[in-house]
Amino acid sequence: MTMVEMLIAASIVVAVWGGMLTLVVEVAREQRAGLAGSTMEQKAGTLQDRLMSVLRNMSASESVVFANPIAGGDGFCRIIVAQGKAPEYPREEILFNPTSHSVTHNQDLYHTGHELSLFSPSSDITLRKLFFYPSLKPGGLLDGASLNVWIEADDNGLSGQRRFGGLIKTNTVVRSFSVRMRNP
Repeated sequence: MTMVEMLIAASIVVAVWGGMLTLVVEVAREQRAGLAGSTMEQKAGTLQDRLMSVLRNMSASESVVFANPIAGGDGFCRIIVAQGKAPEYPREEILFNPTSHSVTHNQDLYHTGHELSLFSPSSDITLRKLFFYPSLKPGGLLDGASLNVWIEADDNGLSGQRRFGGLIKTNTVVRSFSVRMRNP
């Protein structure tokens, strides 16, 4: 073997190992993105299930009151539901706080200490948008016992997918559903 042959063989080995290392890094990156995506989907599904359960158990004997409109849209970050005429019956509230990215359910607006957390952000999911908007009956009238919910969440860059120019692409989940609330 000559020195030239050894240099050629070494450069081939380095190229093969470099290709294999690149492949391993890309597989690990895709695995991390897939895990982040599935975790986020699971947590978004849990939030949807919690919201549907709470909304279905709220009484709709009076119309749903929509409050805290979102900027530039037709939705609302807060709803208040009445179980009956005030003040005998408490008012329930679901509130999305866009600053803290959290969702709370207050079972009685007249008294403190009845707040339950439905969602708090974590390192693997951040709730970017949650808003409610009314359903319509045939003829364009508002349906006070039925409402629609819109959820947008992302993995807050956990998947670490880089794009050209250094931008980080996040996994995003969008869900929209309608809930018919019960009448007492």
